[in-house]
Amino acid sequence: WYQFLVLLKRSAISSTKDEFYFRIRFGFYIAIGLVFGVVHYNIGNDAAKVIANIGCFFQLFNFIYFVNSIAVINYAEEADVSIKEIANNWYSRDAYFFSKLLNDLPMQILCPTVMLPSLYYLTNQPLEFNRITMLWVIFLLGGLVGQCIGLLVGVCFGPKTRNFILGNTCIVAVLFSGYVITSSNLAWYLKPLCYLSFQWYMNQGSLLALYGYGRGSLKCDQVYCYLKKPSVILEEFDVQTERIEDCLWPLVTMVGVLYVLTYVAFVVRLRRMK
Repeated sequence: WYQFLVLLKRSAISSTKDEFYFRIRFGFYIAIGLVFGVVHYNIGNDAAKVIANIGCFFQLFNFIYFVNSIAVINYAEEADVSIKEIANNWYSRDAYFFSKLLNDLPMQILCPTVMLPSLYYLTNQPLEFNRITMLWVIFLLGGLVGQCIGLLVGVCFGPKTRNFILGNTCIVAVLFSGYVITSSNLAWYLKPLCYLSFQWYMNQGSLLALYGYGRGSLKCDQVYCYLKKPSVILEEFDVQTERIEDCLWPLVTMVGVLYVLTYVAFVVRLRRMK
């Protein structure tokens, strides 16, 4: 425990001195919340702008993925130094690994917390605490998935291929997210891939948070609005559950599986480099 706490403190000090990790990353979240809020101003309760409202959160999920995956991918570059220190018994392998994981957790919690209020208010989403909480949890889990993928790619691949792998991972997840094409329109042999896409669960969860749980009809200033009723919106986007837990637990499971894979990859790399 002492080794873990010392390494955690060292990682925290190092991170606060990292301009990208602390200032730019934190500033990006604040700026994105304001920019997206201004661009999508007052569309949350407009039946004529439902597609734009859903697209707003879909774009944010991609932003969350890239920011968090790129922010931690350079952790793997410290492996050369850490291997020597571990080999000299300065500290244990587990203490180093878990200190790196927990070091990023405060930022994972803080960033969506500062981004969501301005975004939520400016876009005129329903001011209900349970809906805000559901979206916050989705953003948090999405950030953790991005962190895990960034760590795994950073450990497994070299500097030249990391960004390529990260970008293509997101493309595949987006393709089966249910936003570009709904699962009902996919060929039967491709439908199972939706259940492997973290973007699919984030998209389904956000739709439930925004339009599920008995929300009333949206405002319509036009002659006719097809997507005026939330039940129609959920049906059009092929939301397959009425419980937000069905979207959150798969994301939690993905985070756990990715952490285990990252740990195994880290151990294998340590043994090879020794």
